[in-house]
Amino acid sequence: MCWPRHAVAEREALKVKLAALASEGGFSVEELFGGKTNGSKANGTKARGKVAPKYCNPADASQHWSGRGRQPLWFVAALKKGIKPEKLLIK
Repeated sequence: MCWPRHAVAEREALKVKLAALASEGGFSVEELFGGKTNGSKANGTKARGKVAPKYCNPADASQHWSGRGRQPLWFVAALKKGIKPEKLLIK
């Protein structure tokens, strides 16, 4: 986004004022406005690591699913065939 020069200067001056007000209160700007800190995302939730796979496609052992999020097509097809999820668990 292109900002006019005067708007950029006003924005920077406002940042300085906000930082000064926050520090007077014993806070940082990130604490007050939810900036990225300590491995968290911008919306304040903690970043998660990868999850180990929990289910395996019996027809193609290279296809795995962690059990989180949307069910893969092979998992849905297996359920429609009457295969219990316990049979698809990785042992």
